[in-house]
Amino acid sequence: MESEKILFSYYKIDENFIADREFAVVIDDIIRIANAREGTKYVEQQIIKEDHGSVKLRVFFSLRTAPARWRYIFRKIVKKGEPITTCMSVIPSYIMFAEVKKSIFSVTGGLGSFAIQGFVSQHFGIDILSRLIKADSPVIKSFQNRGGDWCIACAVQAFQEEPPANG
Repeated sequence: MESEKILFSYYKIDENFIADREFAVVIDDIIRIANAREGTKYVEQQIIKEDHGSVKLRVFFSLRTAPARWRYIFRKIVKKGEPITTCMSVIPSYIMFAEVKKSIFSVTGGLGSFAIQGFVSQHFGIDILSRLIKADSPVIKSFQNRGGDWCIACAVQAFQEEPPANG
């Protein structure tokens, strides 16, 4: 049996947004703003175990129903009222927040990353990579960094040359 891989998105909430505020206040603000957007209602989930040592946790879930974006291509092919022309997509999403030593991190799934995008540190991933990979490593040749409001995409090229074709 082949093991199933599940992808998670990890973020760090921007320290400027946190300022000197308490964990609960910061998270309440993020969820209030996320829920003000059209079609999204994140609801806090009850935590089984309250004691997680020095880590504070909060989990939110949203189940959004929306028309399948592709269904409209069938309007001129399939009779009106057929299920394929009226189907809905169900999109489950979650956001888990964890406070560790006054820093707040988030793990998201579904559309959760879009809900917190304006509150995250844009340099968190690069900070992690810079600790894991040496500057002269040929492992990474390039990557794309999409920061800010997702309107600007810039390609960051590593200063690595391709090895000679003949070795």
